[in-house]
Amino acid sequence: MLVLDEANLTDDRDRAVLYGEATRTGTKIVEVGDPKQLRGVGCGSSFGYAAATIGAHELTENRRQRDEDERAILTAVREGRYAHALGEWADKGAVIITADADSAAVAMTAEWMRQRQGAPDAFAEMRGLLMLAATNESVDRLNGAAHAIRGAQGELGRSHTYDLAMGGRLEVAVGDFVMIRRNDRQERRHTGDDILNGYRGEVTGIDKRGNLSVRWESETADGRQLCNATLPPAYVGAGGVQLAYAMTTHKAEGQTVAEAWTRPDGSSHRGTVLVQAAGADQQSLYVALSRHVGQVRMFAGLDQVEDSQSAYERGPAATDSRRTARGIEAIAEHMGATETNENDRPVHEDLVDVDAAAAATLALVRARTPRPTTAQEETAMPPTARTGEVLAGQLRAGDILLDHDGNDEVFVRHVVQDARQGVELEYLLPGSEEPVRVTVPAAGVVLVADHLRADQRAVEAREQEWIAQRPAPATPGPRSALERIRERVAARQPNEEATRRMADRAKAEEKRAARLRQDEEARRTQNRRGPSIR
Repeated sequence: MLVLDEANLTDDRDRAVLYGEATRTGTKIVEVGDPKQLRGVGCGSSFGYAAATIGAHELTENRRQRDEDERAILTAVREGRYAHALGEWADKGAVIITADADSAAVAMTAEWMRQRQGAPDAFAEMRGLLMLAATNESVDRLNGAAHAIRGAQGELGRSHTYDLAMGGRLEVAVGDFVMIRRNDRQERRHTGDDILNGYRGEVTGIDKRGNLSVRWESETADGRQLCNATLPPAYVGAGGVQLAYAMTTHKAEGQTVAEAWTRPDGSSHRGTVLVQAAGADQQSLYVALSRHVGQVRMFAGLDQVEDSQSAYERGPAATDSRRTARGIEAIAEHMGATETNENDRPVHEDLVDVDAAAAATLALVRARTPRPTTAQEETAMPPTARTGEVLAGQLRAGDILLDHDGNDEVFVRHVVQDARQGVELEYLLPGSEEPVRVTVPAAGVVLVADHLRADQRAVEAREQEWIAQRPAPATPGPRSALERIRERVAARQPNEEATRRMADRAKAEEKRAARLRQDEEARRTQNRRGPSIR
């Protein structure tokens, strides 16, 4: 039996491999997850679909949040009552909406500084305080701010700046909180205990060469165990380490932030998560807002969450309470709009839909009655009209095709066969006077509404008839400045003198290249013969 935890994060490509291997080996798979939390980053998400289709056992009691009010608010989020939930948090001072993104980041880092006071050690702080954001860019900014604040307060020691293989630089100092991003076992690229993606630890040393010493706590059956490793600069530069005061919500799914301590002012701290709302969809926000045991704080700039049209119509918020109300309204609306997405459907449903649509279109084409030929066509040659599938290599001028949806017709004006490139078609679209040119593989299949191998006279007659039967094109509106510029450029006559000078320069360059090739060949010949002795 195989237990797949956080199964909602498994995309359908990985799931197909897993199911195939389980079928081959006769392995039972037990999946554990939450369809209301994050989906996998790949295509398709069958977990929620399977749970809804065949049924699943459900956990109905929330044991993470200690406060009954917090549990009730999160229940409202799960049930889709977003405005109510955010309003309840706002009443507790847990929703901070500032005027813009910069002030929201400042407010969030200021709250982080306040919350971390009194933490007994680095590991307790990691277990009891966490900043979350939706994107890597936002996480990097928060981490950079936290690193700078701790450095300014004298909490950090020797530092080293690493050049990253993917671009950019990373400054790390002794005392920084870091996260391991690349697995490495049996000391292949490091020394010390095995390191796994997601480990959070503290930097304990940096030598002159940039070797990074890190320690972290590992949960074991006997309790927490301290582990150590030394990471070379090449490992860090390859993206093996990042600062870890903040992380993405995807990294945090499955975590519980629970540690408690007493601050210097006598107030109590217990498992707190600070969330940046900008850029997060419903699933991401639900995960971020439910990692805490004690309390959660959500931050956003109004300009980050309110659309430009609403901001223009409403203008600047007159008061803090009004700004908070508008921010809650915008975030709740966005959560409702992102409850579901295209990835909620299993991939195989889309594949079935594609096959069904193609079969329906082909059936429609095959059932279509060909248009009667005109008198001119009959005198030109015997009609061979038919409806259905035709290879692109069999197309002739005068054919009438269907588009990929099986709806609008296109008229083929000209066909050029090229054994290397395929088939070049020149065709007309309904309501368009300008022909379109495209190259398609000769073996490609096209859907034909009326296929007739006609001569050029019949082609011209059919084109005029086809145009007459099409609806008149809409009257064009005023031309844009770009269109007027393009017309002037197209109408400009070529400068013959400039063309001649360009040709002369090209010839001179070709002669120069030929001389260089001759000189190089002469040197090679001399080298083969050896030195000349007189």
